[in-house]
This record gives sequence, structure tokens and C-alpha cells, in this order.
Amino acid sequence: MILIYSFIGRLPSYIIETIYQVRLYYNGDIYLILDDIHSEYIKRLVIDFNVRLINYIELTKGDRIIEQLQQNFNKFVSNYKLPGREYLFYRSFERLFIVNSLITKLNLEDVLSLELDNLIYDDPRKWLEGFKQKSLAYMECDTVLHNSCGIIYIKNKTSLLELLDYMLYYVINNVDEFNSEMRSLYNYTFKLNKNDFQLLPIRIDKINSYYGNSVFDPASYGIYLLGRDVVHTNGVLTFNMDMEHHIVKCSDYKYEWREIDGLRKPFIYNEKEDNWILINNLHVHSKRLDLGLSKPLPKV
Repeated sequence: MILIYSFIGRLPSYIIETIYQVRLYYNGDIYLILDDIHSEYIKRLVIDFNVRLINYIELTKGDRIIEQLQQNFNKFVSNYKLPGREYLFYRSFERLFIVNSLITKLNLEDVLSLELDNLIYDDPRKWLEGFKQKSLAYMECDTVLHNSCGIIYIKNKTSLLELLDYMLYYVINNVDEFNSEMRSLYNYTFKLNKNDFQLLPIRIDKINSYYGNSVFDPASYGIYLLGRDVVHTNGVLTFNMDMEHHIVKCSDYKYEWREIDGLRKPFIYNEKEDNWILINNLHVHSKRLDLGLSKPLPKV
């Protein structure tokens, strides 16, 4: 298995926390696609965590489908309340295109791509048998008419092609009023009768045997346990609050942080089965990844 991250723009400080967390569980290849090649975090990423850096400009030069997407940049909303992430909606949409470019150029297989604000709590290679049942694996989203690729498995260089063709069609033809990778992924998943994908379990009543006694987090659990982005809360970090538009009401469940083999992990209680279920990842909406680390980050 190979892990790929990407972030276009000035690298945030939590890049160190997310990669540090991964390295607590996984010692394989990690690629990071970026354009901030002079970032203060580069040295530590390469020396301490053995991350392979990929220059975004060089990677995407001459890529036809990315050039077509770039021509539609102005169709995405920019949010200037998010310093450094003003182009969040475009970059989130673009991420799969540039990940596919790297997969194609290096002929990579069994790729797991994660958004930067995800913390994982197990070795992702344990999920590979489940992932490989289909060419793509991603999550339901805990909101209506959305799917989440905050974590997405990609089997090989042909696995994303149909999805990317649809996403490009979605933008060019203004399928929705608001361009979103989550909505386009939902349309692809449920409106086009595709079947070479699987949805990773996010609810305790829909556990998949391939992933053991565990669920994945599209954002709901991460918001509840580690807070919501303070840009939405007048600068106040809030915990243990349900999101009005989320289907799963997180406050209906009990949670515990448990230490296993010296590593702290989040669990959710399944009252019906009377057991505790591992949450494989937390999507940290607040960007306070330090609050969810399995082990404190060593000072340098």
C-alpha cells in the first residue's frame, strides 16, 4: 500500500501532526504533492518522516484533464474567511485529479489518499483486503446527497478515470449551483449506476466484516470529539455538539479514548451489541490535530 497526501498553497503546521500520526502506525511509502517547496516543514517531513515530495507544478504540467479543470476555476466559490485555504472548494475537487496524475506517472497500485486533516488510528494495511474488493473505496457522508473522499482507496491507474470524467462533466455543465467534490461524488455513486466501488462503514449498525469491529469518520465524529473549525463559531472551539444537518446524532453515543500498546485511540460504544468499536480515523474539522494524537508529538 502507498499513501498519498496533497496540499496546494502554504503548508499548514498540522502537516507535521498528521504525518507524525501516520508514522506511529505505518512505515511504508508516503508521497506529498505540494507547491510550497520552500516551506519551513520540508526538512522535517523528509528527514524525520521519510516523506517523498512531489512538485505540483511539474506533476501537472501538460496534464490534459487537469488543464480542462483549471479552465473552470472561476466556477468554484472562494472563501476569504479561511486564510491560506481560500480556494478550499476548488482544491478539494482538484485533489483526486492530481493524485490520479501521480498514480498514472508512477504506475502505482493500492493507493490510499487522505485529506491532510485526517488522523488514523490503525495500520491502513489492515484495511487492504477489504479495499481490494472493488476498484474504489470511499465513505458515505453524514449529510444528505453527499459522499466523502476524505479517505479514498484507488486500486490502480485506471480506477479513477470514469469518476474524473464525470467530475469534469459536472463542473463544465453546471450540474449543481454549488460545485462540490462531495456532491459530484454522490451523483457518480448513486445516479450513474456504477458498481465498481464500495462505501466504507461510518455507522455502528453497518459494520463491514472486512474492517473488523471498526468504523470510519467522514467528519461527524471528528467534529464532535475534536471540535468544529472556529471560523464557524466566532473563534470559540466547541466540543460535544451535534451538527444540525448531520444524519447521525453523535450525542446519542458514548465515547472513550483507550490506550492500546502505548497508543491512544477513540472508541464508540455499541449499546445493542454491548461492545466498543474502534473509530479508524478522525476528520479533524477544527484543525486541532494535536488534541487527537495517539502519542504526544516530540519537541524539536
